[in-house]
Amino acid sequence: MQTTFSSVPFVNELNKDFFISEFPTSKSYQNLPTVQIPIKAEEDLLAFSVQDLMMVYKEEGLYPNDTVIGVSTSISEVKEGSVVITLWNDRLFVRRLQKSDTSYLFLADHVHIPPITVNKDDELFVWKVTSVLLNRYPNFASKLEDRIDTMNKQLQQIIKTKKI
Repeated sequence: MQTTFSSVPFVNELNKDFFISEFPTSKSYQNLPTVQIPIKAEEDLLAFSVQDLMMVYKEEGLYPNDTVIGVSTSISEVKEGSVVITLWNDRLFVRRLQKSDTSYLFLADHVHIPPITVNKDDELFVWKVTSVLLNRYPNFASKLEDRIDTMNKQLQQIIKTKKI
């Protein structure tokens, strides 16, 4: 089976300001560079290079130079807790969505970063993150495996001290 690659418009640190200023009026990706990604692009996709540590918690999450791929959507279609790329009020950011009756909260996974609050009447553009390309080698050990390993060590210590 042959892998299909799609050209996806790419926003990075070099063209971010241009995108922020032009997209709200043009709604076009025409002047953006593209990246070839091994996915079938039947939807309106946008690739965005992460440039901060806002979505990192306990050494897991999105790191600088990771690339998130989002599909353009209405915010009403996005489930609470989903990670989204958002263009709002001359800002472009990646956050986790939380909804309230009057506003949207965009939460960073990093515990020391306050949420961004957006009034539901404000104009914003949202791409729901569907894929992530990591720019590092991921840690494949799961937290469950780490906890089991710790419990086994504690059990072995108890057995030694009790001589069971």
